[in-house]
Amino acid sequence: MKNIDSTYTNNSYCNLCQGKCCKSCGCFYYPEDVNLTFDNLISLLKEGRVSISTMISFKYKSLKEQEIAFMLLLRERNIKRDVIDLFSLPTTCASLTKKGCMYSEAKRPSGGLHLIPAFKPVLCHYDEEHFSKLSEWQQYQELLSSVIFQMTGLSFEEKLEEDIENYFYGFLKENFEEVDSSSLTEHKVMILPIIERMYPHLKEKAQERIKNENTLSLKRTPK
Repeated sequence: MKNIDSTYTNNSYCNLCQGKCCKSCGCFYYPEDVNLTFDNLISLLKEGRVSISTMISFKYKSLKEQEIAFMLLLRERNIKRDVIDLFSLPTTCASLTKKGCMYSEAKRPSGGLHLIPAFKPVLCHYDEEHFSKLSEWQQYQELLSSVIFQMTGLSFEEKLEEDIENYFYGFLKENFEEVDSSSLTEHKVMILPIIERMYPHLKEKAQERIKNENTLSLKRTPK
């Protein structure tokens, strides 16, 4: 944002909740924030503060059945998450400090600067421009996919399935460390049921992993 006014930077509101939005996920970048070349993206990701992630959108397969679509983009990295983090339970932004965001307002990801704070966290909301700006990532899907392949050796689809399997694994193991309670509830109620319906084979793989781990643990237990 060229001109940042107090509507977007009322830190007194943020101090009340100690950055609840930052504790639920890192900020999204807009394409205009980054020099979007292959080499620059590789260098940026290797610095360790930015992740390739996805924004999900809901679409109706039928009147009673929803599916989730995934769009690649960049966001600030989350705690205990990788630089290629296509789908996971969101955790606290790694750039949140005890004094707030480590970035100055001029250098903050634009997604964070388009969030309008309110005296209650539930009333915080993005301005009208935010989602139209995020939609501009659609034209960079091929570029981001090529970066994913370079860094992981996996295609976007293969890496997404790997992450979704790990997502199921985390739920089955109840590994919710650093996950905000409201984000966890949102996933349990809205997102997990759809992902289970879309990727039942990946849930089965996660269940099989846990079964094998339990079997191995029993074999190692001294009699």
